[in-house]
Amino acid sequence: MIVRALIADDEPPARSKVRKFLQARNDIEVVAETGDGIETIEKTLELRPDLLLLDIQMPRGDGFDVLREVYRQEKPIVIFTTAYDEYAIRAFEVEALDYLLKPFTSERLNAAVDRAIRSLEKGKESTEQVARLLDGLRASNRIQRLLVRADGRIFFVKTSDIEWIEAEEKYVFLHTRSQRHMIRQSISALEAQLAPASFVRIHRCHLINLEALQEIVPWAHGDYLAILKSGVRLNVGRNFKDNLLRSVAGEQPSV
Repeated sequence: MIVRALIADDEPPARSKVRKFLQARNDIEVVAETGDGIETIEKTLELRPDLLLLDIQMPRGDGFDVLREVYRQEKPIVIFTTAYDEYAIRAFEVEALDYLLKPFTSERLNAAVDRAIRSLEKGKESTEQVARLLDGLRASNRIQRLLVRADGRIFFVKTSDIEWIEAEEKYVFLHTRSQRHMIRQSISALEAQLAPASFVRIHRCHLINLEALQEIVPWAHGDYLAILKSGVRLNVGRNFKDNLLRSVAGEQPSV
């Protein structure tokens, strides 16, 4: 069995070291090397490797950003590499996912690869472990970027830059101070990913960033308007009014 592997690391010497170790094996084919998060997402979806050796700290999206996007379509076995991310190590230990703490030896890498190959025969188990890790990251409010595809480009938008979010059929629009970006996702699914202490649902079609909120003012017939610092005025749905007021008061929104 030949396992197709992709090496993702922003440091060329680190990629070269991993490639050298893997080339000493006769059961691994390195199909690509990447140096940042977006390139890793693109190449993983294009080449569909069996094994992803994934650095955690990378520009244009870290290893967790890569997993969130890739795992919607492809589910490679993942070996994480990290120099100092103690949080990640704890998460991996809980879910029994393998990681390599830099600097690592060829023996340590080979042990991880051997384990990955065995996991290929238990694809469901490994997939469930990564899914639990991603759920844990969502629960800890770690999502700080959202991936956008537009005009042939792929890039991340910081959640802190988003003022409000608008739902339209199967899409949502992310509104920043100067731009609007469209992504294919339901507003309910997006709401579940965002930190409730930062974003609150004010309407079945609208989420707002509390940092962008200027004031809440009464409107007609007992309704309210949310006025953002940018001047945008949004209706507050009656079913969402209490949650908004609790959030503004610093209380935990109800679910």
